[in-house]
Amino acid sequence: MADVTRCRSARQLETLYRQFGAGTELPFAPLLSAGRVAAVLKEVGEARRDCLYSPALTLWAFLSQCLCPDGSCVKAVARVLTWLLSRGENACSATTGPYCKARQRLPLALVTRLAR
Repeated sequence: MADVTRCRSARQLETLYRQFGAGTELPFAPLLSAGRVAAVLKEVGEARRDCLYSPALTLWAFLSQCLCPDGSCVKAVARVLTWLLSRGENACSATTGPYCKARQRLPLALVTRLAR
């Protein structure tokens, strides 16, 4: 029975990879609105910094990075660039440093609360 469950879980994960990991967009943006992320940040008592990599944008990029087959920061930043340009906004730097720092600032309490 455990093999059936493991196989089903593997298929579900593969489907998630295909749906969310293969594209060049930030597919979690419509699912987790910036307003929802800001509200949860307030609930967990975290202050928000005003910068390009807002908690919402960082979270969207990080979730996409986790589902991307290669999982690289370079691809995560490329997705952010694509997303910004598709919205008519100015492109950010293609370097990964600012994204990686923003990702480190994401509070675990935020991710935990949103997962629930």
